[in-house]
Order: sequence, then structure tokens, then C-alpha cells
Amino acid sequence: MAAVMTGTAETGLTTAKFVRRRLADGYYWSTAGTPAFAAFSAASIADYGVAATETGVTGQYTAADPDPAAPGDYLLLKAAGASLAVADLTAGLRWQDAAGPTRAVDLADAALAPAATALSAAQWTSARAALLDYLDAAVTSRLASAGYTAPLSAASTRAALGLAAADLDAQLGAILASGGTAPSAADIWSHATRALSAGDVVALAAAILARLTAAGTTVTVGRVVPSDGGTIVVYQGDDYKAARSRELSWTVGGLPDLAGAAVSVLIYPTMDPADETGLLTLAGSYTPVSAGEYTLAADMARAQSAALSRTSRHLVRVRLTLAGGDVETVVEGDAQVR
Repeated sequence: MAAVMTGTAETGLTTAKFVRRRLADGYYWSTAGTPAFAAFSAASIADYGVAATETGVTGQYTAADPDPAAPGDYLLLKAAGASLAVADLTAGLRWQDAAGPTRAVDLADAALAPAATALSAAQWTSARAALLDYLDAAVTSRLASAGYTAPLSAASTRAALGLAAADLDAQLGAILASGGTAPSAADIWSHATRALSAGDVVALAAAILARLTAAGTTVTVGRVVPSDGGTIVVYQGDDYKAARSRELSWTVGGLPDLAGAAVSVLIYPTMDPADETGLLTLAGSYTPVSAGEYTLAADMARAQSAALSRTSRHLVRVRLTLAGGDVETVVEGDAQVR
């Protein structure tokens, strides 16, 4: 039975086309002359369309795979005209799936992989595999003493915590012997569950920091990571405006006073923050919700959403420029474009 390419789209398409691609070299199946895979050429785009047939009114479209033995993928496209055009590869995309045979990676692949990869026969050798036997060596035998700080001894730990004796009972006994009064269980519970004021918390943190510093421990204080902005779904070519209650928005807590701050929403072309080619920056606004909590929002026009690619996920960041000039990224998530 011949292999079939299958995809889903809106029902009733009369210009539905499949485009078959080969994984090995990225070639496109061409129906011109003697049908075969060929290097992509914009001038030959009309030859890459394989007519798709809808099954009834189900929105399921099929066509015979022209080369079932060639691993790769296929696209289901809605052509804007009778023949396929280059713009249809993005604007008309309705479905994408794998094609051709698939199998598990085995040892034979080592001979096929590029020499620079770990899977290649040049890198994956019997001699190298034998070295795996040494992976169970003690970590201390591989780490220079100058590369780490030895942990505190039991005595040093007790000193850092202010314990004069190894046994807490013995220390409590010493307090009683000196005329002190042992606290009751109720007293201990009441002290442990008491309400702490902001001053109490600051004093407690300062006391802990002083103890650790006195013991020679280095303490590094860092900020929390940006809030998880989750995944937003953007429909290519749509307007997202506050006037229609469709703006892009996030509610974030733990923020400083945003009086005089500027809000920017950055949508990257990929999930790589270093890739700023085509970076979309939206001017945003903030609305107070409660103490330290704000709704951060931005409008996006249809021309801007139309420029986003549907073939990749987009990193999304919300950035504040505070009145004093400090810049903080407070939200990080991603966007999927449909």
C-alpha cells in the first residue's frame, strides 16, 4: 500500500497543496519533467505543489507520498492562487508532519555522522569507550584542593550556631545549673510561632549573616529570577489592543514603586535572547493592583503580529526602566504564533 501524506485544514479548500521535502539535503519534490527531488528555486515554486484531495467535508486532506523511502517532512499549504507561490510557504501553512521511514539510532549511524560529532566513528571508538570505566573515580581525586572550600567541621558548625556543647541537653543543663529557668513546651511553641515584624526579620537576618561571616563563610545575596510569563498564543495578523480588551498583559507582584517607570515588551525572533534580528519592541504601560503588584500590558498592531514567524517559538520578556534609570526584566515567557 502506497504511503499517504495527510494533513488537517479548513474544509472546502480548492487550492490545497502538499510540499514534500527530503531530510538528507533539504531538496523539494518537483513535478516538472521527470519528477524528482531538486534544490529549492523560487522560480520553480509552482512545480513543488502536489495537489491535495479532501475526504468528504472533514477537513482531512491527502495525497500519495511521491517518495516514501526518503526520510523528510511535508507541508500542507493553502495556495493563494491556482499555482503555488513562495509566499504560500508561510502565509498558507496549515499542517506539517514527518514523512518517510523512521528507525532507532544504532551503531551503523556512527559511520554516517559527520566526523565532528560525538556519534561519528571518528569520535566513538573502542579505545574511547574503554575510558568510561574510569568514570567512577572519587570526585576528590579529580578536584584540586584550591578549587573548593572544605565544609565546616562539627565543632565549627556548633560555634557558628552559638552552641557551647555538642549535646543540646547538656547546654540546657548548664543554663539551669547557673540559675536559669528552663522554658516550657508552651513557651517554646509560643516563641517559634510568634508574629515577626519587619524589624524582627531584618534583625534575624543580620544576626545569621554575622554568625556566618564570623565563621569565615562567604554569603552571596542574589535576586529572584523573573516571573514565569507562561505561553501566550498570538494569531498572525490580529490586533491586540486594550480598547478591545485584547492587550498582552501580565500581573506581577513584588515590584518596587513604578512611578515614572517605562514598560517595554520584547518579542524575540526565536527562543535565543542573543538573536535580536527582527526583535519586536512594544511600548507598554502599568496599572497598580495592590501594594507592590501591577498589571503590565502592551498593545500589538496587526502589522506587528503579521511579522512574527509561525515556524518557531518566540522568547518574550517584559522589561522595566525605573525612574532612577535602573533596568529590570520582571517577566519571561514565550509566544506561539498561529
